[in-house]
Amino acid sequence: MSMRLGVVVATHPGDHSVDLVMADNGDRLVGVQVMTPSGSSRSGVVDMPAVPEKANKWDISQRTGQDQIAVVGYINKQPVVTGFIYPQINQFLSKDPRRLIGRHQSDMQWSIDGEANFQLVHPSGTYIRIGESADVEPTNGQNAHGNSEADRNTGRKVNVRIGLAGNAVVLTMTPDGVVTLKMEQDLDIECAGARVKASEGIVFDTPKAHFTGEVSSDGDMIAGGVSAQQHGHIRVQPGNGTSGPPQQ
Repeated sequence: MSMRLGVVVATHPGDHSVDLVMADNGDRLVGVQVMTPSGSSRSGVVDMPAVPEKANKWDISQRTGQDQIAVVGYINKQPVVTGFIYPQINQFLSKDPRRLIGRHQSDMQWSIDGEANFQLVHPSGTYIRIGESADVEPTNGQNAHGNSEADRNTGRKVNVRIGLAGNAVVLTMTPDGVVTLKMEQDLDIECAGARVKASEGIVFDTPKAHFTGEVSSDGDMIAGGVSAQQHGHIRVQPGNGTSGPPQQ
């Protein structure tokens, strides 16, 4: 099978094909099928980066910032893209031989390093990380050529939500820093100790609260508008008599 190189000038994810300008003689090929590492009638992977628009799509004299070079072979005289090679200068490759990297055309990125640290980073700055260090690793300028820059979708205000089927449990985090947890059944938490720090107060909206142990407070406790520390009594009687109810 002979191999040729072609510059991708358009992608067609609907039929997994591309339009090409061949590097050796300038031939224009339309709708060339692209091979895939895994594909069936109901499964597979599709990732065909869109070519930035320009006045004449067949003009390959100028770089687009997302240049794609296809390796083209022939099966029964029909051209087929067997894969792609990276342009000599690119924003992706790493010098670390133990790192797996993925980057979508939207600038969503993910990586796993040799110590099994994993991170998924949205271009807005939102991230999920599993690793010995909880801090996200920077990505800009960290590639082999030092020119990597996530500059797409950086201003997006994204939410994060995790939910179970039927909304049985829904955890939502908003870009304003609001976190809500909704569930249809009980919430059980077991731990050695718990501490909640709320600068503006805490509200319990429930018809009944039950504590199995002691309840203590460094400040006053108020029930029904009556202060535990400052309330008084009426009809105070000496000895074993019963005084009147507490007053506010």
